[in-house]
Amino acid sequence: MREHNIVILEDDKEYLSNFLGYFENNDENVLKIAGFSEKEDFLKYADSENIDLFLIKEELLGDIENDLKNEKIILLTEEAGIESINGIKTIYRFQHMKNITSYIINLCAESITVKKDVIRITGGKKVQIIGVYSPVKRCGKTALSMELTGNLAKKGKVLLINMEEYSSLRRNDEENKEYDLADLLYFYMQNSWSFELKLKAVLQSMKGFDYIPPMENGQELRTITSEQWKGLISEICKVSDYKTIVLDLSDIISDILQVLNICDFIIMPYMADEISIHKSEEFQKIMKKEDNDLEIYRLPMNDVLNETYDKECLQIKVNTLIEERGLVILNG
Repeated sequence: MREHNIVILEDDKEYLSNFLGYFENNDENVLKIAGFSEKEDFLKYADSENIDLFLIKEELLGDIENDLKNEKIILLTEEAGIESINGIKTIYRFQHMKNITSYIINLCAESITVKKDVIRITGGKKVQIIGVYSPVKRCGKTALSMELTGNLAKKGKVLLINMEEYSSLRRNDEENKEYDLADLLYFYMQNSWSFELKLKAVLQSMKGFDYIPPMENGQELRTITSEQWKGLISEICKVSDYKTIVLDLSDIISDILQVLNICDFIIMPYMADEISIHKSEEFQKIMKKEDNDLEIYRLPMNDVLNETYDKECLQIKVNTLIEERGLVILNG
């Protein structure tokens, strides 16, 4: 994929230095950033390069607007919550740099309309898909998914996709409200040739692994078909370099059995009481009736959730699971 050229005009040299330093220290290799504090130098560079976006401090726009294409200008504003000024897009300059980066990448993705602009990644890459699912409610499924993903991330690149109606992961996402799983799905279903860029705009990171922020409106999950889920995950595998993808699944997913079919391995947490055991056993019977030979690892969680949440116990369980079942990051 080609780099997108971004140039920033900012007379606060400390802000400019921190802005440019963020890109030097982060793997945002789809963006090429140049920064200037003087208008003359900024315009000279803009005239000599093919620029995709101009980031300009609001107070510095002045008459240079006439020398640039308005649709390529983004104003860095002092005030949050403003979407545009005189038809020019804006972004709050003092928010987290990850948000600014996501916004920029998203604009670049939406601007691509010609197929030749993006080189699609194809081939026989093998990505390990691990599904975490249980017919039993309140069994620590998301905590297990996050602990497993974090553990695997110590050995390679891992992505967590939360597909729950109400996800606790949204608590970890207070600083970024721009994009989530719904945006990525919508973009995928438009057959956009800039999906790889959109994925980069949506991704967030925590505890050493990447994750896609869950949908704000979890009810939307009911409308997505299993074929759309399978297509989305397949596309992520094609355009990314993740070795493992962990799916935190729920019953709200339409035709959950079809989604489970794309997994290489399924982990089923459950509470070791009579009703929960019966539910998990009945689900496994249904899987067998469907002639499904997927390997399921049943994991009792009573000791993890006994009175208070026992994180150390969960860590031991995950370590044992990885060792016993050989859940390692795939090479190549």
